[in-house]
Amino acid sequence: EEVDFGRLMMNIRAEEQKVRIKNESAVAVRWQLLCKDSKAKAQAPSADEPSEEAASPEQAPSPRAGLPEEIGVEPREGQLSAHEEREIRFSFKSGHPAQFKNTLQLEARDAEGLNGWHQAANVSVAAESFAVDAVIEPDPSN
Repeated sequence: EEVDFGRLMMNIRAEEQKVRIKNESAVAVRWQLLCKDSKAKAQAPSADEPSEEAASPEQAPSPRAGLPEEIGVEPREGQLSAHEEREIRFSFKSGHPAQFKNTLQLEARDAEGLNGWHQAANVSVAAESFAVDAVIEPDPSN
């Protein structure tokens, strides 16, 4: 799946985009979206990006880890009954000029936690925000 917000002027909220996930199995599953690849090109690089650490099968990384604050994903995790579908909503708004490319990995496992997490799919998210700079100068002939 791919979510592309295109190019937007700074401080303008993009129209929400949606992706549907479906549990095609006969048992309930837990799912989560994890940011596996995040690339942001900004004028002023941010030094406070959270880092991802390796996780044991019992404890997966936080679904928010590595995801820029400009990109919203709701919900990021949950449970699906057998054959249930769920909509995931994506939003974007940036207060500075930047380009964003993120790969979110959908992971799933049985609801009882008997088995470990398995990669089910990837969702690519792309967006760009830009500034409009205008200068008003007085007419020197006046």
